[in-house]
Amino acid sequence: ENSAISQRLDKLYFTRKELFFYKNTIGYNYEHIYDESKKEDFRNLISNAIDYVKSNGVYKNPNKRNVISGFSDAEIISGIVFALVFIYGVGNYLGKFEKEREIIQTETKIKEIEQQNKALKLENRNLKVSINDLEKLIDTLHKSK
Repeated sequence: ENSAISQRLDKLYFTRKELFFYKNTIGYNYEHIYDESKKEDFRNLISNAIDYVKSNGVYKNPNKRNVISGFSDAEIISGIVFALVFIYGVGNYLGKFEKEREIIQTETKIKEIEQQNKALKLENRNLKVSINDLEKLIDTLHKSK
């Protein structure tokens, strides 16, 4: 971007400036008028750029590097291994945590069902006692008639 070719390109135009005076007013302005001869300057610049690239190649900035290029292969491999072990460990922990949570929920449900079962057994026993009492009462009423 700081090459002579780029600087030359910034200065090239397809137009030329001409001074224009306004009629019946005080003042002037520059107008850009298309100039066919300016095309040759662009052709010349493009030709010079192609010749330059053919002879010198394309410039690569040695300071422009990505993040990973600052590490050796061993550092990259050990980093990947560490990341995989870390991800596995976190996944394993979260999986066990979720499983323990499900077990706790299941145990809670079992306790609730056991309490309901006890309550229903007690109610069943009370109903049986009530039925027996009613049957005895019916028997005594039938005998007394």
